[in-house]
Amino acid sequence: MAVAGLTSAGSVRADDSATVRRAFQAIAARMVRADTSGDADLYRKVYQAVYAPGFTFTLPDGKTLTREQYLETRLHELPQSKGSQEGFKILRVMQKGNRATVDGLVTYRIVQAAPAAEPGAKGAAHVVSGHNTFRSHLVKAGGVWQALNVTILSVQPN
Repeated sequence: MAVAGLTSAGSVRADDSATVRRAFQAIAARMVRADTSGDADLYRKVYQAVYAPGFTFTLPDGKTLTREQYLETRLHELPQSKGSQEGFKILRVMQKGNRATVDGLVTYRIVQAAPAAEPGAKGAAHVVSGHNTFRSHLVKAGGVWQALNVTILSVQPN
């Protein structure tokens, strides 16, 4: 269920949640394309565009990564990924002014190359799949919505 934002007068604006929903879907689509490309330069470019300065990524155990730490982690994972599929479902949108919160579900299936250091791996790949629930805080600056924080609330491997 989408929850529309409130104007300063307190009336509900139905278009607010739809606008945030479209903005989040565009952010997610850009990140999926970058994730599945395996192209570190494309990933950096998209990353800079969709994650606001001050962005943080919080894991279910409470560990929080800065924007730079998250970028380095993702760039390290790119060469290991031999293909992935990701899908996002928005469960709830709350928006007020230039800030919004999106709760959702991401499903994923990632084929990863076995690390060369694993004994007997010989390039064997394995599949990691499941779904996560998340909360993403967005901020609108200069007419563009960007992610300010993503918190992974739960992880359910398949």
